[in-house]
Amino acid sequence: MRGVRFSAGRVTRNEGSVAVEPLGRLRLELLDARGAVARELTPVGGATDVLPGEYAYTLSRSVLSQLGSGSYRFRASASGTAGGGQAVRRSAPFAIP
Repeated sequence: MRGVRFSAGRVTRNEGSVAVEPLGRLRLELLDARGAVARELTPVGGATDVLPGEYAYTLSRSVLSQLGSGSYRFRASASGTAGGGQAVRRSAPFAIP
């Protein structure tokens, strides 16, 4: 695995209307085997005002060449536009030889 795909935000349909719920902030990070941030993949502080959708990120050859061999995983952290709690999801670990 050299990338990750995930859904963000929500679109709901109800009695002829559509409600769009974007994310207020989305952070995507690459974690090393210890759980430390090896690379921030979104702008510093995270991407803001992210519309609902299916998103994908692939590590480029340039980034892969800068990382040491070992086990890594992606972590996505998101919060709504009104703040509140933060949702955090982690990918399965993968190895860079």
